[in-house]
Amino acid sequence: MTARPPLLLLAALLGGALLGGCEEDPSVLRTDLAFTLYGYLDPTADRQAIRVIPIGATIGADTARTINAAVVSAEAGGPEVAWRDSLVTFADGSTGHVFVADYTPAPGAAVTFAVTETGVDAPRTASVEVLVPPIAQSRIEPATVSGAQVSYPISIDGVPNIIGGTLRLFVTGFPAAPADTTVLTVPEVEVDIEEVAPGDWRLSVPFLSATRQYLEQQSLLGTLSLLSAEFGTFVANDEWAVPAGGFDLDAIVEPGTFSNVDNGFGFVGAGYEAPVRWTPSISTQSRAGFQITDDPASVVVINEVSLTDGWVELYNPIPEPVEVTGYVLTLGPTDTNREISTDGTIGARGFLVVDTDLAFAEGDRVALLNASGSEVTSTFIASDETGSYGSFPDGLSLQLPRGGANLFKGPLTPTRGGPNQVSFVPAVINEVYTAGPNGWGEVFLLSDQDASYTLSTDPLLLLSGVPTRLEEPEHTFRTATEGGSFVLEQTGGVVYLLAASIVRPEDPPPPQEFFRVVDVRTYGPQDPTRSIGYLPDGPSGTFRDGLVPTRGQANAATGRIAGR
Repeated sequence: MTARPPLLLLAALLGGALLGGCEEDPSVLRTDLAFTLYGYLDPTADRQAIRVIPIGATIGADTARTINAAVVSAEAGGPEVAWRDSLVTFADGSTGHVFVADYTPAPGAAVTFAVTETGVDAPRTASVEVLVPPIAQSRIEPATVSGAQVSYPISIDGVPNIIGGTLRLFVTGFPAAPADTTVLTVPEVEVDIEEVAPGDWRLSVPFLSATRQYLEQQSLLGTLSLLSAEFGTFVANDEWAVPAGGFDLDAIVEPGTFSNVDNGFGFVGAGYEAPVRWTPSISTQSRAGFQITDDPASVVVINEVSLTDGWVELYNPIPEPVEVTGYVLTLGPTDTNREISTDGTIGARGFLVVDTDLAFAEGDRVALLNASGSEVTSTFIASDETGSYGSFPDGLSLQLPRGGANLFKGPLTPTRGGPNQVSFVPAVINEVYTAGPNGWGEVFLLSDQDASYTLSTDPLLLLSGVPTRLEEPEHTFRTATEGGSFVLEQTGGVVYLLAASIVRPEDPPPPQEFFRVVDVRTYGPQDPTRSIGYLPDGPSGTFRDGLVPTRGQANAATGRIAGR
C-alpha cells in the first residue's frame, strides 16, 4: 500500500475540525450526545493531550474559558489519571479545549478515556478504549536505486500498524539563517508500505524525487547543504486505519467515517513517531538538488591504522556504497603512497582493508587522496603503542581545540575489517533505565585508577553531558540521572561513556592516561518497568534487557539477550 504522512489527520485531531450530526442547516446539531473527542495517546511522551469539544445547540466558536467536564483515564488494572483543561489557540486562530495529563501510557496497555459532564443532574459520558501499540525502533536499510530514483528502505518490526511518516532535512544555508542548522519538513511524501510478515513492516521512502520536487517548489535548488535526512515512521494501533480515499478532511469529519468514541463523536487513537536518521551519498545529494563541494568519497573515514602490520581500514558510515578505486593512501612524500588499485567499492556501512608496506608511527598523518591528488580525509596518529590506532566507535571523531585530545580516537585492540574496540577500558556502561523524565545510567568501574566519567546520548555534546557521581564507597558503581545532553528516549538510542584520567602535577604519570570515549551502548525500545544491562555485572556478563532496575547496585533478574 502507498500512504502519505498523517499530517492532515493530526491537524484535524488537535486543530479546528468539528464533528456533529448535521442536516439541512449546517449550523444546527440534532444529537443527544455531549462531546466530540480528538487526539491520540503517545507511549513515548511524558505528557498527553486530547481535544474535547462540547456539543451545543449550534456549531460555534469553542471560546469558553472552561467547560463543564471531568476527564479521567485508566489502564486496565491501574489507577485513574485525572486530566486538566487548557484553552488553546490553534495555528489558524481558532480556539479549543485540550485536556492534558502528565503521564505515559504503558506500551501494550488498554486505556479507557472518559469525559463526563459536570454540574448537571443527569451527566452524559463519552468514552473510548484505546489499545496502546508496543514501542519499536526504525532501521535504515541499504539504499535501492531504480532508474533515476534513489529510495531508502526502512524496517520496523513488532508493531500492529504503520500510517506513513514525515521526511525531514537538516540543512545549512537556509536564507533566513544561513549559518545555522535548519530543519525542513518535506510535505506529503508518498511512501510505499508493506507488511512483510505479521507485525513486521518495510517502508520505501522516495528520497531523491520527493526532495528535489520540494526544493524546486521552494526555489532552493543548489542553495542548501545537506547535513542529514530523517524519516519519522508513525506507528499506530490497529483502529487507526486509513479511511477509504485517504485522510481527507472533508471525509473524516463525517459521522461514522472515522470514529471510535462511545456516546460521542470523534476519534482517539494511540501512536508515536519512530524516527531514523542517515546521511545520503554525495552523488544522491547532488542529484536531489543540494549544493555540493565535497569529493564523493568524503563520507569515508580512515577508521583504523595498524602500527605493527601496516594495513589501513576504511569505513563507510552511510547506507550507500562508495567507490575509492584509484584513490591513494599516503604519509605525504610520493614514495610512501599506496594506490587502491583493486576493487575499491566499500559497501553500505562496510569496511575496506588496504594492505600497505608503509611504516606508521606516532606523529604520522595518514591521508586518502583522490585521483587528482586532492585530500579527501585524513587521520593523525597520536600514540606509539603497539597494536592499532583509530576511532571508537567506528567513524566518529571530535578533536578538542588548541591541540587537545580527540574524544573518539586512541589506541585500539586490532580488529581488521570489523568494529573497533579500545585497548584499555577503565569502565563500562553497566545498566540503563529509560522510563519517564528521570531515567539513569550506571557505570561499572574496572580499574582503581582515579578518573572522572561522563554519560551523554549526543556524541557532539559529550563535554556537556551528565557526570557520573560516586554511588558506593568501593567505587564499583557510579550513576547519573538523565539531563542536558544525556536524554534516554523510550524508543531507543545510543549512550556514550567519556572517561578522563585525573592527573595532578605533583603525581607521577599514571599507568594509562586517557581522555576519550571508552564504551558505547546502543539500546532499543524498553519496557518502562525494566532496565537493560550486564548480568552478571561488567563485560564478563551478557548485556540483557528485562532486568529489574537496581541503580547503584549489582544487577539482578533474567531477561532476553539484547543486541549491541
